[in-house]
Amino acid sequence: MTDALVKVFLVGVGGGLGSISRFGLSEIAQQLLGPGSAQRYPLGTLMANVLGCLLAGFLAFFLIDRSVLAPQHRLLLMTGFLGGLTTFSSFGYETVVLSKSGDWGMAGLNIVANVVLGLAAVWAGWAAARAIWG
Repeated sequence: MTDALVKVFLVGVGGGLGSISRFGLSEIAQQLLGPGSAQRYPLGTLMANVLGCLLAGFLAFFLIDRSVLAPQHRLLLMTGFLGGLTTFSSFGYETVVLSKSGDWGMAGLNIVANVVLGLAAVWAGWAAARAIWG
């Protein structure tokens, strides 16, 4: 297999697993909040984004601070898995849907929650990795 095919394979496998994980998180969120909850507030998307950011920070420690992960790991985990798991396109769409329905409060909450919690999760993941392996 050529180097390019290996890279595509790694991104594809990681992306598939990330997408399956995102679907699972959405199912869990809907069970927690009840039927129709995704229309009231997209908790599954928020959960995927925050978890993805936490994992991105955690992995960034090993990619940047420790340089112990190979470029193939970055392709599989960051580009593939986290690219499939995080859902910023869904976040954008759901925010627009909330605002178009006139629910500006929920649209604003969705923006603030995803951005603030996502960035905080990246820092927390990095700090956790540094505290454990620092």
